[in-house]
Amino acid sequence: MFYLCEALFLLFIPLSFMLVNRAMLPMEFVENSQQLLAEKDLSMRIPNSGDKQLDTLVTAYNSMLEHLQQEQLKLGEQRGFFDRLLQATPTGIVIFDFDFNVSNINAAAAGMLAITEEKAKGKSIEEIDTLLAHGIVKQQLESSIINLVDGRRFRVQNSQFYDRGFKRKFMLLSELTEELHAADRNSYETLIRMISHELNNTIGATNSLLEACQDYCLQMNNEDSDDFSNALKVVIDRNYNLSAFMGRLADVVHLPVPHCSPTDLIPLIKSTQIMFSQQCAKRNIAWKEQFESTNLTVNIDSHQFEQVLINIVKNAYEAIENKGTITIHLKEENEKAILSIEDSAGSLSSIDESHLFQPFYTNKADGQGVGLMLSREILNLHGFKYRFECESGQWTRFIIEMPLCQ
Repeated sequence: MFYLCEALFLLFIPLSFMLVNRAMLPMEFVENSQQLLAEKDLSMRIPNSGDKQLDTLVTAYNSMLEHLQQEQLKLGEQRGFFDRLLQATPTGIVIFDFDFNVSNINAAAAGMLAITEEKAKGKSIEEIDTLLAHGIVKQQLESSIINLVDGRRFRVQNSQFYDRGFKRKFMLLSELTEELHAADRNSYETLIRMISHELNNTIGATNSLLEACQDYCLQMNNEDSDDFSNALKVVIDRNYNLSAFMGRLADVVHLPVPHCSPTDLIPLIKSTQIMFSQQCAKRNIAWKEQFESTNLTVNIDSHQFEQVLINIVKNAYEAIENKGTITIHLKEENEKAILSIEDSAGSLSSIDESHLFQPFYTNKADGQGVGLMLSREILNLHGFKYRFECESGQWTRFIIEMPLCQ
């Protein structure tokens, strides 16, 4: 019995080691799988243990890792493609996080919002201090067409997608300045051409007949002759004024390409001041000039640019009506000449900014809505940046930025 017990004891020793080793295999499997998941390394695989039942579980687990690795690679490729597409598209894309702060923004959107991608991330639209951001906030983040005070137009579209079961918003931005400008131009060009053709034909024939009628004044007595002649003269003058008005509209459509040359801005401003000195004096309007530099030369068509100055100054003194100040401020900044024409009326706040450069729009009783439209065309042909600024009831300012001649 003693020897039999010793033999059984010796037999149980390797058997117990084998049982303990087999009992530890699931624990090692759990530990290895936990380590792989913690390291997020999906490329490693757990080797087979030799145990048939456990190897079935190991095979299933390795198959799951293989599937997860393939999905991770696929998502990485899609993410890389999405990032490249996001940066390459000309449409501005702004993606918000769950707190409505910018989480992703592509280069096109950053350019439209005049902010770097790094500075935009983590901010809400309300915290971005640019013209377009202010316009988006003013529209209460709704999808719409936004017209800015510098003449640019944008389409803003808002939408949403689901991320982990929760809604997230994104915004699409498209600049429509050139597209809508061309559409406006085609529309009023067709209209003006049609009206001009009909009016010129009618005015030419009508004035010819009216001037012929003046010859009958000689056959009338003096009292009737004067009244008849004056009446005809009023009609003829009115026809000529109508013809001149159509000529001004046609100038907008057929504005020639500017012939630019280096020009000192100060003499142009001085000549404009002389032109309006009498009108300003009658309305008790003071004229102030603030030149921070005495020689600012820019490459412009002086005749066309003088027309811009005339239109803006005319709008300024008409807005003041009586007793006020027109201030011309000229300075150099970042290799640019910054020209500011300011009036003390501050009446721009009563005008819808979206209509500022709209063809034929005016808030004046006798206005034609041509001045700003012509100014816009000239400045666009020169490639200059421009914008309006206003403090309600205080001042209105028209600013033009022009590169200096090197």
